[in-house]
Amino acid sequence: MEKKDNIYIINENIGKGHRAVSEALKEEIENKFKVSVEVIDYFSLVSENIEKALGSTYKYIIGNLPYLYKIIYYILINKEGSDYSIMDMLIAQKLKSRIGEEKLQNSILISTFPNSTIALSFIDAYKKYAVVTDYYAHDGWITKKIDGYFVANNEIKEKFEKADIDKNKIHITGIPIKKKFYKTTNKSEVKKRLSINNDKKVILLMGGGDGIIPDAEYIISNLSQKYNIIVITAKNKKLKENLEEKNFPNTIILGYEENIEDIMGISDIAITKAGGLSLSELNLKRVPIIIYKAIPGQEKDNSIFFQKNNACIEINNKEKLKITVNKILSGKIELRGKIVDSKIPSTSKIIKFIEKDL
Repeated sequence: MEKKDNIYIINENIGKGHRAVSEALKEEIENKFKVSVEVIDYFSLVSENIEKALGSTYKYIIGNLPYLYKIIYYILINKEGSDYSIMDMLIAQKLKSRIGEEKLQNSILISTFPNSTIALSFIDAYKKYAVVTDYYAHDGWITKKIDGYFVANNEIKEKFEKADIDKNKIHITGIPIKKKFYKTTNKSEVKKRLSINNDKKVILLMGGGDGIIPDAEYIISNLSQKYNIIVITAKNKKLKENLEEKNFPNTIILGYEENIEDIMGISDIAITKAGGLSLSELNLKRVPIIIYKAIPGQEKDNSIFFQKNNACIEINNKEKLKITVNKILSGKIELRGKIVDSKIPSTSKIIKFIEKDL
């Protein structure tokens, strides 16, 4: 059989999670099989301007109108894939033109985004796979015209089976995480690099790729006397500048951090949003997690799953947040849930299933 070395990963660049999962898969496939993998953004197939506009709109709604997102999620997003057919048929045609219909017959397509998964159902290719990037999968992921699903847990598998997806096509692998997160952190070396020269415990404060951190100033001002705080503001330059002006004690303000696995590795607790990938990375590093003001939709569903497995606490009140942080760091509350397999990387599990196709 001819080698199938045309591999495309279709994602979206609005949020960090889908993109980072795609990068983890690309890295693993290229290293193991010495082939080139192209990552294609779903919305850019229509227009780069549309992609930018959607990104800005998403960031504004999440940061300022989370309950509007709740309405959008539960009324429009959490629907069966057929409801997206017009948009996704258009994207499918664009993807066919981009790759070439003849080349598609020798190509493996991997989707890390629900809309692109449905788009793949309109494309005839050698193999088509979908990687679910949260701990709950809404109906917009579901189509029978996919050769395999890679999911985070048994709950998603059971949901897909009830939707009449062949159980042999659904594989519990976990959410793909880059291999570097599996390495042991040299804590003293990382702390030295960050100029942390005291014995105070470390709080990691982060808000995903967009750096959306509710009540950031309150949290830091109420905890920085007692603890070291590392804040990851990511793309939120305005927040970074505002926090730096305050000159909080024992506080390190970072923007985009290339070696976030090192920061997680020295953290005693994380206060974060509930993205599927971020939670997975923190759990792999066995960091106790507080989800603060979870965004309705998939992040709320992720939080529910982690709470059920004693891997996080969700809090919506800033006064209660301070009390809970102190209880966790003093050992009065323990969060020991081990959701992510620390021995076999999720990317390796996925590769095991698709290796026969390469």
